[in-house]
Amino acid sequence: MRHSGITAQPRRSRRWRALPAVVGAGALLAVVAPSAFATAPSDTVLPSKNGSCAPTPNILRTKPKIIPLQYGMTMRIWDTGPTNPATRSIRVVVVTIPQNSPVGFQAISTPDLSTTQTTSAQVAHHKSTLVAINAAVFNLGTASTPEGPQVVGSQVWKATSGQQDSINVGLDGKAIPGEVSLTSKWTTPRSGPSVGSLNWQTLTSGINVYTNVWGHRPHPSGGREVWVTGTVTPDIGNRVTTMTGHVSRIITSGLGHRPPANTWVFTTSSWNSGMLRAFSVGAPVTLTLGYRAYDRLGNVLWHTAGALGRGGVYIWKGANRASCFGRDENLRPRTFIGWRTTSHRSDAQQTDAFIMTVQGRSNANGVRWGGATVHQATDFMLQLGAGRAVGFDSGGSTTMLAQLKPGAPLTHIDRANPKDGQRAIINVLAVAPYPFD
Repeated sequence: MRHSGITAQPRRSRRWRALPAVVGAGALLAVVAPSAFATAPSDTVLPSKNGSCAPTPNILRTKPKIIPLQYGMTMRIWDTGPTNPATRSIRVVVVTIPQNSPVGFQAISTPDLSTTQTTSAQVAHHKSTLVAINAAVFNLGTASTPEGPQVVGSQVWKATSGQQDSINVGLDGKAIPGEVSLTSKWTTPRSGPSVGSLNWQTLTSGINVYTNVWGHRPHPSGGREVWVTGTVTPDIGNRVTTMTGHVSRIITSGLGHRPPANTWVFTTSSWNSGMLRAFSVGAPVTLTLGYRAYDRLGNVLWHTAGALGRGGVYIWKGANRASCFGRDENLRPRTFIGWRTTSHRSDAQQTDAFIMTVQGRSNANGVRWGGATVHQATDFMLQLGAGRAVGFDSGGSTTMLAQLKPGAPLTHIDRANPKDGQRAIINVLAVAPYPFD
């Protein structure tokens, strides 16, 4: 199976027909909104300055430990060992997935956006998982809520009407860096207000919708909330979810609480609260939400089944575009996914995939030191042959699990001691035989 990316259609004009897309989950599904790039993403070109970059260690020039995995995959491990100074300790683990390997990527999540679990706990319900890494960058200010969009099982749990950075996974298990946006359609009222976000960590312009997928934590709210209760109907084939019901409550105090099942909450920033005054208790409401996915050139990916928010695209057109400023120059654990490409053109096809984690070691107090800067980790990916690479969440979240022998339990392989703990997070990117179980 090729890991070259999801089949993309040519970029359309802004006057697209709004096509349906998948939404929410048990607690809610949703997302789909038409949109197009006015300009190419800013990270499609190299920054004018890269700062003062620390030199990249030559660890990948040494001989690695090689572990053959199933389905033609290979794991390589480079480790400087415990005798090196703590601040320079490095353990690099790389899994190579050949483009013709019969495996695919899968976006996995906890039950909702308020519940965190370790990577091991999340993949425990996916018995065929062969490799798994921590995924989306999370928001430190909102108790680990993923900072970007999230689509799981062809249902969007989190998105905005504006395009947000993501790794998009197709129905065939291929993955590609791109963007996701929310789509919406009012049936009743026919001229409903614009919908700005679904389960987002901050209020955006327009109506902000919160569902049970947000979870138990208080959600952002302005000075007023409209609760709509009725029937939530997911249409998996068209990747949309529709709420058909009536306004059950309008409240101006005690805001932000999780609504009961089959209830969606509409809220806005305080200065946009007038948008909610058109709703009255008992009024009928029919709202359909979905999503649209794109590659980084603005082409629509019509068959996207999963998406997880990502960090920067650090290799683009075969060049290291990571900066060397601020926190990016800190030595920290890192998580990357990358691909060989057929050329260094923007529209190059992706071939073999790489999953990489870079770790340091713990000192006597359990604090982890070492690892790599963002620029160094990007250099590692270039040395592996990646023509395109993207960062996921790093630091203490960094985790890689792998099945080292057929039928064996997954091993926590990114750290020298498999018993080292894992941070509880929201979502995971897994590799499993395709089609998935």
